[in-house]
Amino acid sequence: MTRNAFTAAVVAAVGIITPCFAVNPASGEIAALHKQIQALRAQEKANLTAIRVQFETIIKRDKVSEEILAKERHALAVQESELLKAAVSEADKQAIRARFEELRKILHVEYKIDAAQIKELHAMEHSLKERVQLVYRNAIHQIEAEIKALEHSGKGMKKK
Repeated sequence: MTRNAFTAAVVAAVGIITPCFAVNPASGEIAALHKQIQALRAQEKANLTAIRVQFETIIKRDKVSEEILAKERHALAVQESELLKAAVSEADKQAIRARFEELRKILHVEYKIDAAQIKELHAMEHSLKERVQLVYRNAIHQIEAEIKALEHSGKGMKKK
């Protein structure tokens, strides 16, 4: 085979094979959605850590100043707004608002807590962590459903 014939054969083969490996137009969207899922998982982990630290501060609140309590109330407000953004249903949003309102009441110097309230706070912490996990799980499932829909529509395009 001459050099020109070989080059022509390679160019023809590449021309035939390349469309088979062409990137699906939806793959960019799918990659972006996967990155969204990674970001949500990172946010979830950060929120769970913040909840643990906040409850430790609340329980030991009699050992901290009003300035620190004010910072914690602000941190609660920020965390609440992040969770509200991630919440899918109105019921989730209402539950989140109710929990954070209870926590803000406790974060004042004049509020005194006893052993029973500490036990209740531990239960509240556990409940809030479960709610956060549920909110993020729902958001991630919603994105995964979008990914499956895009993948399915991409498979339909390849058959044509």
